[in-house]
Amino acid sequence: MSILIWPTINLAVLIGLLYKFLNKPVREMVVGRHETTKKNYFEVQEKLRTAKASLEELHQKLQGLDHEVQTIQLEVRRQAEKSYDQILSHSKELASSIIGSAHQSRENMVLSFKTELKRSFVEKVMTAATESVSQKLTVDVRQRLAREFSSEVVK
Repeated sequence: MSILIWPTINLAVLIGLLYKFLNKPVREMVVGRHETTKKNYFEVQEKLRTAKASLEELHQKLQGLDHEVQTIQLEVRRQAEKSYDQILSHSKELASSIIGSAHQSRENMVLSFKTELKRSFVEKVMTAATESVSQKLTVDVRQRLAREFSSEVVK
């Protein structure tokens, strides 16, 4: 047992010296590490809260964006239908105008054709009558007609 006394005393002295000289620096190191870890933990917690808030805000924006996209789609469809109706209405008006113009042109052409046909017919009748009368009228008949016309004019 005497063999264990000196090593036990040496161990006790070593532990005492280590405690005396290393207690304060080790304690400060542990406390500093604890404070740094605690500070880092709270910073990470704050960043996590900020990230969650940003994520929630983005989710709300996405939901709002879906609604906005639907609203835009509805508005575009409404405008397309309105444009379609306007184009259709304008096309119908234009078609009516073209048909009316075609009817008027047809009427004008028919009237012009009738007038030209009448004029041509009258010319041919007059030419035929003139030729017929010229062939049938003798010099005596012409002189007599001229005298009768002159006497009628003088009266």
